[in-house]
Amino acid sequence: MEQFVKLAISVRGAGKPNDKKESSTKIGPCYSGGFTKLNIDACGPLPITSKGNRYLITAICMSSKFPEAIPVSDISSVSVTDALLNIF
Repeated sequence: MEQFVKLAISVRGAGKPNDKKESSTKIGPCYSGGFTKLNIDACGPLPITSKGNRYLITAICMSSKFPEAIPVSDISSVSVTDALLNIF
């Protein structure tokens, strides 16, 4: 029993709240090739351009961080799909 109490006391004192421990390096996900994962967003409404575009569709490749920006007149699913198919 004495051994158990000594062990419990020594464990309780370990790891004080102010102890700063180095965190291990975390490795993020690995993407196999370019444009396998995209972040896509719609920006707007913006001022209307001379070509009648009011919105901007942005796409960023998560592996290369390459950005694309496509102006569109509206953000309907048809116009966004057409704009993305034109660049990919």
